[in-house]
Amino acid sequence: MAAQPNWFFSCLNIHIIKPDHMKYEKLFFCYALAANITSLPAQQPVCPSASAILVLSGNDIQARIQANGSLFSDGSFFYKPNPNANNPSTIYAASLWLGGIDPGGNLKLSVGDYGSGQAAGPLNDDGTTSPDICADWDRLFRVYGADVAAFLADLPMLTGNPAAAIAQYKDIMGWPGQGNPYFAAIWGFDLPFSTAGLAPFYDADNDGTYDPLDGDFPAVLLRNKAPFVPATIVWTVFNDSNSSISLSFRMETQLTAWEFNCPDQPVLNRSVFTSHKMIYRGTDLIDSCFAGIWVDFDLGCYTDDFVGCDTARDVFYVYNQDAVDGTTGAVCDMGVATFSDSVPVQSVAMLSHSMDKFIYYNNSSVGIPMVVTTDPDLPLEFYRYLTGHWKDGAPMTFGNSGYDPSGTPTDFAFTGDPADPNDWSMCTSNIPFSDRKALGIHEIGQLAPGAVTEFVTAWTVHTDAELPCGIGSTLSEVEEVRGLYDDSFTEVCSPLTKTSEVLEATIKIFPNPSAHSMTLNYGDLSVREIRLLSADGKIVKSLQNIQPEQTVLNAEGLDSGIYYMQILTENGSATKLVAILR
Repeated sequence: MAAQPNWFFSCLNIHIIKPDHMKYEKLFFCYALAANITSLPAQQPVCPSASAILVLSGNDIQARIQANGSLFSDGSFFYKPNPNANNPSTIYAASLWLGGIDPGGNLKLSVGDYGSGQAAGPLNDDGTTSPDICADWDRLFRVYGADVAAFLADLPMLTGNPAAAIAQYKDIMGWPGQGNPYFAAIWGFDLPFSTAGLAPFYDADNDGTYDPLDGDFPAVLLRNKAPFVPATIVWTVFNDSNSSISLSFRMETQLTAWEFNCPDQPVLNRSVFTSHKMIYRGTDLIDSCFAGIWVDFDLGCYTDDFVGCDTARDVFYVYNQDAVDGTTGAVCDMGVATFSDSVPVQSVAMLSHSMDKFIYYNNSSVGIPMVVTTDPDLPLEFYRYLTGHWKDGAPMTFGNSGYDPSGTPTDFAFTGDPADPNDWSMCTSNIPFSDRKALGIHEIGQLAPGAVTEFVTAWTVHTDAELPCGIGSTLSEVEEVRGLYDDSFTEVCSPLTKTSEVLEATIKIFPNPSAHSMTLNYGDLSVREIRLLSADGKIVKSLQNIQPEQTVLNAEGLDSGIYYMQILTENGSATKLVAILR
């Protein structure tokens, strides 16, 4: 690596105290300029950080996604949360980090952590944006697979009637797919034309334009993979125009997050998936470029977590330091929720790119860690972590804590099986307690103008850890998830693969015809919504927050005639004809 230039810093660096468990954290989003161009004028950010938030809760995981690129902030990644309890989390925060060097030797750095993040919206082809564009795009778009199945079943009835389609399926009709002709009417602003595309979709007629009434529909579309429809898809787009100084990457990032609801494949019900599609709209060739998946693990109690990695599977993970989750027994500082019985393992698998480096660091306010292994403060320290070095520039070394100026350099920390006393792990090294942060790093190398790079990540909870120092079936389950990804998730349950005949055989409606009310019996199906549609496709009644097993639909006030009853479940949808006779 070339000699380091002298750096001039311009950063937002705000120290805060988190009220939930008083962890000392920093909001940090900054860029750095080399000293030889410090005469460039500083300028105000074009846009503030995006603020929209949405919660995924389509399977056993509940997780918060933010339009500014922050993932799971404030400890919002939960396994089977109890709405009436103080739930333990497995992740406190996560995000994508990026750093590199431009032709003038200037460091470019894009990092966000505890709720801080980037501006909303796509960038123009020249890398510019405006406050109005950012404000319009400060949102997340969500569709449910069951709605996609219902929409496709109703498509013959909706063709030629876009008003009815929008009334029934606003999220599908308003999906920000390239060229959607209904988008502006639904959301109040225009879609741009993007050379790299916008929200992913299945293109039924292969014309490159999203038109749901032509049979197109939202889908997850990963590079070199077949499109698929999971239980839930969330999409948002953000950019780095909120740099406080003249230089930024001019990077647009399109984030897709999704969940499957597959009771017969439990590991998928304990997983969330994300895809970061990065479109570089700058004009400089960036060198020494690294991207990292940054995670602040909080496995229940945040002071007794150990981290490790498996280089063959491109995965890193967190497990509990001992058999009981807590600082003292099952109790954690500041009343933080702990796992009262079995403590899981949380893994982060890099599916689309190799994990070329793995490094951790410690919260400087928890325990007494070496200063050089604690939170970065200066931009160069952030970049050093992204290159797999400690914040003083020393290489990571094999053995013990990973910091030994006389040791053997290594690219990966704690690569051994924690249960094997002959392997290098935090268990065998007897690392003192602290609050761990971790980075799984991919070396991009050169980043050319117009480059499009996609990072697909699986975030999975594993429930059979054999503590202390055992991670159970974590690695075999990661292999299972990777195999499903490699196969484009074709062997995975999907609302589109559930036949309406099966659902219709389960759902019973009586009496039918009816003059006043009908009882719907649907057994153990998880029903999200029941809609009653007139013969011309208009919704005349909608029931949500559906009770288990059966529901009574009141038909009072409706005209006599034939209606469509649409039942949307987590496993697909069914439509039945019903009659109201007075």
